[in-house]
Amino acid sequence: MESIEIEGKTELELALQVSLLVNEETDQEAFAKDFNQFVEAIRQEMEVTDKVDRFLAEYRQTGFMQEKQVEMQLWHSDIVRVFEAKEGIPITLGILLIETAKRCGFEAQGVNYPGHFLVKIDGQLVDPMGLVLLDSKKLEKPDKESEGLLVPVSPLIVLLRMLNNLRALYGREEQWNKSIEIIDLQLQVSTENDRLKASLLFDKGELWSKMGVYGIARECFLAAAEMTDNLDFIDQCQERVIELSKLEQVVH
Repeated sequence: MESIEIEGKTELELALQVSLLVNEETDQEAFAKDFNQFVEAIRQEMEVTDKVDRFLAEYRQTGFMQEKQVEMQLWHSDIVRVFEAKEGIPITLGILLIETAKRCGFEAQGVNYPGHFLVKIDGQLVDPMGLVLLDSKKLEKPDKESEGLLVPVSPLIVLLRMLNNLRALYGREEQWNKSIEIIDLQLQVSTENDRLKASLLFDKGELWSKMGVYGIARECFLAAAEMTDNLDFIDQCQERVIELSKLEQVVH
């Protein structure tokens, strides 16, 4: 599986690289042409105003308003096909909304809200499915663990969430090798985040153990433990190493 280039890339540019993981034959040139025409049609209607609610009203007219969330399928991570079908999951719909808003002169970023990807346009919170403005106070929780949930995130974080979706889908089909390939991509783009890398290595160890490759799984857990000073996490890694050692003895 080829690497992903992230330097200076927008959410849409990264999503297009993910599309190639899903479908190598994706016609990205045709998509670029069609998407430019799509944006231009909205932009022409926006010449007399810079209001977010007016932009959303025009965007709804394109057919991208989705009343309910669909069961996630592999093709929902192919943003080209999502654009063609006008159906998707919040993150791919959100990326199209972000890029369109930017080209229409707004500031737009993703919000990595748990369970439902959101978008901020000129500081206003938007549901990318219903294309409505949201009241952030109703989504915020009083506990400290929820702090930062509505803060806009970088394109890299959006990419990592997209790759998490692919991992989940491959895992659902028990395609462990595919899931490991996705983790390797996540490790590649997370070079400066040891905490995340440790978590990814732990997940990778679990996948190798599912396939019965206990030696490599054990190496992943040991490497994960070395990348953190979280004692509870280190203990968890060491417990898995001991468990796998016992399994290897039984196998042999």
